[in-house]
Amino acid sequence: MFNKIVIVLFLISMTFSCTSMQAVDIENSQEIVSIGDTVELTTTQGKTYKFTVETLTSKQIGGGGFLISINDVLEVKKENFSGALTTLAIGGGAVVGYIILYAIALATW
Repeated sequence: MFNKIVIVLFLISMTFSCTSMQAVDIENSQEIVSIGDTVELTTTQGKTYKFTVETLTSKQIGGGGFLISINDVLEVKKENFSGALTTLAIGGGAVVGYIILYAIALATW
């Protein structure tokens, strides 16, 4: 029973991944942002849009039902995967899970 619980916790922890939004230089955004990337745009009107890029031209960026003129974009943030944070999350989760299971095992003996 104990081994099954450990395996389930391990498999659950493998589904975690950590991402963060990092600012992209507006002038180079078309070189850095690609179709399929998740972005957060702030426009000159102060509105914020978060979506996965589906269309990207020299004049517009779009996705998630939004189509925004590049001239209206004030700030671009791109979602980046963080291997270090993911490793820490999985490792920390595994340690906490092991401690909980160990405490349960001690309490039932």
